[in-house]
This record gives sequence, C-alpha cells and structure tokens, in this order.
Amino acid sequence: MSEVDKWGRVYNCCSGTFRFEQITLATFPGVEMHSNDVSLYSSAIAGYVLGKPIDYEFHGALDFVNEFDFREPDQRLAALAVGFNLGRFAGGKANAYKTSHREHLVANFGSYVERTLDKVRKLPGMIPIKSYSPRDWILHLEEAIDRKAAIFSYPPFYKGGYEKMFEFLAENIKWDAPRYELFDPKALRGLIERVRQAGVPYCILSDQIYDDLKPELEFVSGRGHPHYCYVSTGKSSYLQLVPRSAPFRYKPIDLDKIKPDSVVTIGRADAAQMTFLKDVYLKKGITHTPGMVNYLVRVDDMLVGGLIYNLDKFAKRSIYLLSDFAISREGRLSKLATRLACNGELLRDMGKRFIDRFDKVQTSAFSDHPVSMKYRGIFEQTKREEIDGPEGKFRLHYVGARIDETPQQAFEWWYGKHFKR
Repeated sequence: MSEVDKWGRVYNCCSGTFRFEQITLATFPGVEMHSNDVSLYSSAIAGYVLGKPIDYEFHGALDFVNEFDFREPDQRLAALAVGFNLGRFAGGKANAYKTSHREHLVANFGSYVERTLDKVRKLPGMIPIKSYSPRDWILHLEEAIDRKAAIFSYPPFYKGGYEKMFEFLAENIKWDAPRYELFDPKALRGLIERVRQAGVPYCILSDQIYDDLKPELEFVSGRGHPHYCYVSTGKSSYLQLVPRSAPFRYKPIDLDKIKPDSVVTIGRADAAQMTFLKDVYLKKGITHTPGMVNYLVRVDDMLVGGLIYNLDKFAKRSIYLLSDFAISREGRLSKLATRLACNGELLRDMGKRFIDRFDKVQTSAFSDHPVSMKYRGIFEQTKREEIDGPEGKFRLHYVGARIDETPQQAFEWWYGKHFKR
C-alpha cells in the first residue's frame, strides 16, 4: 500500500482548477477528497460535479450572455468557462490583439459554449470529490488537522494574486461569495509549522524558501521562479520535464564561402529544432526556454544561427527576444544574428501573427563581462545586475529599436562593417 493510500482522507486547500484532485484520484481512486476554494470558478465546478449547482448571474461586460437563455447547469458552467477565457483579453492596457480576440469571442460565444459542453460533461468522472467547502483555506486546513486528515495546499504566491486572476469574473458575475481573509504569503512559515506540530501528513507548495526549513523538492521551469515542496515525509519522487529536441539536416556555415553578393534568408522553425541547436551550440549551464516564434538564419543556404521570441509581458508594442545565437564564434556571425533580431520584416511577420505592432525588441543576456559586445551599436543597455552565478557574472538587459531594412541590407551592413574570416 502506498503512502497516499494510507492517508485515506485528503483535504486540498486552494483547489483552483482541481488539477491535484484529478491527478490524485486517477492514481489513488480510494482516497476520500475534500476540496476547497473561494473563487466562483472553483465553486461552480464543484457544485456541478457534486450535483449541487450554485446560483450566479451574468452582468456588466458579460450581460450579453443572458440573451442566450442558458438554463441547464452544464450550459451555465460552459458559459462561465468561456467568460473566464474572455477575461484574458479584457484586462490591462488595450491593444489590437486583445480587442480582436475579445470581439471574436463575444461574436461567437454560443459556438464556444457548445464546444465546451463536452468537456464540462466529463468533469464528474474526472473530479469525483467527496465534498467541497467555499471558505478561507486556513479554516479548511484547521478542520483537516482536527480530523487527522492529510493536507495538500498550493496557496497564492503573492498577496492579492488569486483575486487578480479571477478579477474579471468577480466584476461581471454576481454570486453569494464567501468571506475570507486576504492571504499574505509571509504567513506561510507559521502555517507549515502548525501542520508539522499537528503530526498530520502534508504537502505544501510555495515559492518561499526558509533558512531553518529545507524543502524536499525544488522545481524550476525554464527561467521561471523556483517552486518548493514541503512534505511530511523525506521520501519523494519527481518527473523531469525536458523540452523535446528534434535533430534535422542542415549545412553549417562555411566562412570561406561567404561572398559580398551572398544571399541571406530567414525562415520559420519549430521549437524542437531550436532546442536541438541550443543544446549543441549554446553555453552549457544556461536554462533554455522554448519560444513562441522561432526563425533560422541562413546565408546561401548555410545555417548561421537562430532567433527565438516570446510576447513581452510588460512593455507595450514590444517583443521579447529569448535567444539570438550563431552556430560559430568565428567571423562575428553573432553580430549578424543580433542585427536581424530587430529587423522590421520579422517584427511585421510576428505582428501579423499576434495582431499587434512591434516597434522594439527587449532581451536579457548572461555574461562574464559588464557589457555584451554583440549588442553594442544595435541595442541599448538598460540595466546591469551582478549575479555571479553559473550562467555568468552579470545579467544584462537591453532594448533595440525596430530597424526598417531588408534582411539583405542587414547582411550588407554586417559584411562591410563586421565580417572577418
């Protein structure tokens, strides 16, 4: 019998989208699961799977939903789910990307609800919970201690974070919301100690690290913030997720074959191909993060390097350059890749994909030096951090303005000013 089977009864504090419930109950179907949350999203799902649908009323930005006259519990939950998705494009500063997606969802709302119904109807079989309590998760934790039950918790990482996530639904759907205290992550250390002293099994996930308490697991995804797992048993296992790598046939660059009239081309690539190249050519010890858009740079069909981009989460009309690299350190090829990273044709290509306009490129680089020579003259350094880690002594932040020239003009600039055999 496994450790989890021995628990018998588990209280999940902060169920969210019920991922923990789905994984645990699929693996250990004999466990009695008692879920908890304070959000409308979680409460509506729990009410549906338990056969006790809750009441809620669409209004404000979602008032148009009432025109569909959704009456059945599965229809109303599907409408709420589509409304939650619509909220992703309703907050923050408006832009063409958000506006077009929001208008599309509103215009096709009924169709999206129909497509969501099948997923909704599968929920009772996927989340066979025993009970659900819409209340402060600390009260749920205290009941678990009183009943000698196991505790799982994945509380918010920052104060008000949970409220921000469900802000759109809270503002545009009326329901009998439970009262609760806004959780401050700084209080988590005391709660972990409370659970430890109670002697019940527990598993608590957090981004908090303490000098006097060692987590059993640390999880880092790409360059994201580390997650730590505090558990009541030292025995633990984990899965390591590795980005998929796909080797492919290519002709590496030969400096002796580059001529003044050589032709530069830029083509789309998939993430697996870029992972393969980064594993082969980039500095070891750097954590590689997959991008949303990838390009391969070639000169006369010979591979020079790659460009990897993500949407910028903070700056307006900006795209984030995750990586720009050359497969050879010779000939100052990296300078060509960096110049092309700001190329107007590429930025317009990505603008069409994301229905936005990109006028600048943000990036960060690790280096053992306070400046990165390949960015000089193309990007402007905006910040320098001393980190003295395995990736380098400095983390450098740069921004580059869009360069309105053809890729061939960029090649001619590089060939005349920087190329050396």
